Amino acid sequence: MEIAKIMKFGGTSVGNPDRMRALIPLITDKEKKIVVLSAMSGTTNALVGITDLLYTGNVNDASSKIESLRAVYHQVVHDLYATDEFRKTGHELIDSHFDYINNFTLRVFT
Repeated sequence: MEIAKIMKFGGTSVGNPDRMRALIPLITDKEKKIVVLSAMSGTTNALVGITDLLYTGNVNDASSKIESLRAVYHQVVHDLYATDEFRKTGHELIDSHFDYINNFTLRVFT
């Protein structure tokens, strides 16, 4: 049985496009591996803050923070990808996730 190395990256190691690009040599060698990406730097804290706002019924501030975080991710996609085709795909993926999060502002959040 062949064993794969598991590599997990998150936080500052995937905090911006340059840091993400720096990981390429680590994950593109010939060794079998499983690569796990967790949240970019600041994302978990932002989501916790959004959750707190939703729990307290502060929908306007929650929406504002959601849109601010969406803008961060859109900028990362813009900076990370060189072609409009890949940027478009990245923006669509981001929007699908943030539209889901934003739906929590439209109903009672429990």
